[in-house]
Parts: sequence; structure tokens; C-alpha cells
Amino acid sequence: MDERRRQSGTSVDLGGAVLTALTDAQGSFTSYRDGFPGSSDELESFGRNRYSELYAGAAWVLPFRAFLVRSESGVVLIDAGLGPKPGDFLPARQGWLPSELEAAGVSPDAVEIVLLTHLHVDHVGWAAADGRPYFSRARYVASATDWA
Repeated sequence: MDERRRQSGTSVDLGGAVLTALTDAQGSFTSYRDGFPGSSDELESFGRNRYSELYAGAAWVLPFRAFLVRSESGVVLIDAGLGPKPGDFLPARQGWLPSELEAAGVSPDAVEIVLLTHLHVDHVGWAAADGRPYFSRARYVASATDWA
């Protein structure tokens, strides 16, 4: 079982709400130094030792996550992954978020709020697929700073 599948679907009861980790994509994104050019050797070494599953040689292998929150108040999706076309920095493949939601027993129409932590491509991909809101009944929320 790959690391993505081991962690995806993991749920935590928060006392009135259940948080479920979902994975939209996973792949070699860049080297650690490309992502954090000012970082120290010590910090990179700590990361490699503590999170060895995130490294393949010089490559930094990242999971691109979203989180589902279910409560009596409704269904909230935190972030919307890379989407149907992940981009040039990952192998050309469709993101896994729809199948991850299905495995969690949630349809796109059941999502009431999509909370976008910030508007980077790896957080908004499924917000609109083919120019239409993928979560058609949801209210989309982003910070005013990112939206401006």
C-alpha cells in the first residue's frame, strides 16, 4: 500500500466534527532546496531524517492534500487540490479528489462550503472544473488578502 493510500481516509473525531484527510495527487515536486533556497543544511537534514518518506534521492515527493470536515452543521471541504489537470510539475494525470470523496461517502453536491486556505494552484484545482464550480451547491470562501 502506498503512503498516499495509507494516510488518505484517515479520520479524527474532533468532538462534534470529523476531520478526514484526502489526497488529490502525489509526486516529485522539486528539490527541497528549490522550494526553500534560503534553508540551512541542518534544516534539510532534519526534514530528511524525520520525514524520509517525502524524499526520493534529491527529489522532494509531496502529497497534495485536502481535508473534509463533517458535522451536524454540514460538510466543509478545506482546499480543493490540484484538480483535473495537476500541472506541468507533476506527471500528467487527473487528481484523485473525486474518488477520495466517494471513498469517504461524500458527493460533490453534498459539500456546502469550500474553504480555500490560500489561492495557490495546489489548493484551488477542483474549485472549478471546465470553468464551472465543481462543488455546485457550495459557497466558496477565501481570504480577502488572497482574493485581492
